[in-house]
Amino acid sequence: MTDDRDAADRAAYEATGNPLYIWFAIGCYAQGEPLPAWIRTYLIECMRELSRLMLDYTISPGEAQQQTARALGLVSQGRNRFAEARQKREDDFLATMYGLGARKGQSDSWAAKLATGTKADATLETKVRSVRRRVARARRTWPK
Repeated sequence: MTDDRDAADRAAYEATGNPLYIWFAIGCYAQGEPLPAWIRTYLIECMRELSRLMLDYTISPGEAQQQTARALGLVSQGRNRFAEARQKREDDFLATMYGLGARKGQSDSWAAKLATGTKADATLETKVRSVRRRVARARRTWPK
């Protein structure tokens, strides 16, 4: 596991509360490699909730499915944790590409084109503003 990846996933989890970042971090550890405390804490909380569900003899299969997702933190007041994580990964990619363009001394328009893979057109200024917003949103969740 790279410390950078662990720090990025932990920062994203702490900023968003989305447990998918914990699962992303787990996937980066080699089998047998110890998991850090912040991941173990989450897994223990999940285990407690799943154990509680196991002891509920009245739970239906449909309820079990819903409650399992809730126990893992994947369901939260109608939020789509998968879409949120996907959006953040895209924002992070855009921010990285945008940063590459900025470091090369290119204009915001050039950087936005690089980040979005678009050619100059009438909607480029809208894309530049969109990329700037997404870059700012991504950077708020990056490790300090």
